[in-house]
Amino acid sequence: MSKTVLIFAFIYFLVIQAIHVEVPVDLSKKKEYVVPEHIDKILKDACYDCHSYDTKWPWYSYMAPVSWIIRYDVSHALRWLNYQRWDEYSDKKKEKVLRTTIRLIDSGMPTPIYLMMHDEAKLTKEQKQQVKDWANELLRTKEY
Repeated sequence: MSKTVLIFAFIYFLVIQAIHVEVPVDLSKKKEYVVPEHIDKILKDACYDCHSYDTKWPWYSYMAPVSWIIRYDVSHALRWLNYQRWDEYSDKKKEKVLRTTIRLIDSGMPTPIYLMMHDEAKLTKEQKQQVKDWANELLRTKEY
């Protein structure tokens, strides 16, 4: 690579750092979603970074263009499910979230790319089964 290309790439990298993507956070709506203690730990370790206002932003989440992707993913995740706004959801929405959780916990959530950087979010088969049992129990009793 020529020196000019490297200089241009470096300047471009510096300029894009000025583009900041905000994730909407309404802390006035922040409530704890009360669940059994063992489920609470699983959800906080594996889900809360994207599905609550308690997102932990690692250093690389401030570096464009990675920051754009991460912040987009968190915004999208919060629109679909925010555990700290659970009480605001209709019973129909809660049922849909629980059914989707049961389906995705074995195959898609947490996402593989997230798991690459977050060992604490890697769930065992037993933990996945505990979440599915908990969600199925809520669906059975309709106590959500």
